[in-house]
Amino acid sequence: MTITRRPLRLSLVAAAATTLFAVATACGSPSPDARSAADDAEPSAIEAPDGSDGSDASDAGGSAAAPADVTTSTAGKATCGGEGIDTSASVTSAHDLLVDAPADTVWKTLTDVETWADWQSAVTSIERLDSGPLAKGSQFRWTTPVPESDISAADTLHITSTVRQIDPGHCVLWEGPAVGDTLTIDKGTHLWTVTETEDGTLVHTEESWDAEVLESLEGDDAEAAAQMLGGGLVSWLDDLRTTAEAAR
Repeated sequence: MTITRRPLRLSLVAAAATTLFAVATACGSPSPDARSAADDAEPSAIEAPDGSDGSDASDAGGSAAAPADVTTSTAGKATCGGEGIDTSASVTSAHDLLVDAPADTVWKTLTDVETWADWQSAVTSIERLDSGPLAKGSQFRWTTPVPESDISAADTLHITSTVRQIDPGHCVLWEGPAVGDTLTIDKGTHLWTVTETEDGTLVHTEESWDAEVLESLEGDDAEAAAQMLGGGLVSWLDDLRTTAEAAR
């Protein structure tokens, strides 16, 4: 996602992490730079919808300690409607999780966006800007808090997400800006795929943050950015699993 800096680099990274979702929220060892190499991670068995194995994809972002059953994957391995995240972005991350619930239950939980605040602690409000099942062009507006820290004042991000591609029951890709009083995130792109298997429903998610300010990060700052993005994805996956399995 593209981040507009106002004034502190690290405060933006921390906020972006909180946003993303449950985003920022929730996995593995970060690499020395913001594009942590997926070559060092064990990829999951999920195959991209186009049949490719993702061998030419960009590296996946690093992440913080994840549940043992969350697998770090390869960013750029999956698409929806022929589109995916920005694999050339400064920070990318991708993860897989097997959920013990039917695929339609997982899909409904994920795409019934108006209920997000019921099962995601990092979502404080959510509203659809249209009606009916999610479709290409559907929009929803939601908020997520940015906690106060030694380097950042408390803030609330107001996010407007637009569905760019969707294959009902199988995949969805959305993107959009997040605006707060002290920071603005211009664009983040988030992809989900849902695949029913003999062992349960395999959920794959990946996201990209594309920003000049992130490209300039080095050392601990770069590690923090990669770790935060991965952490957000894992937290969302874990909340999704808990909710979908309870609804079986």
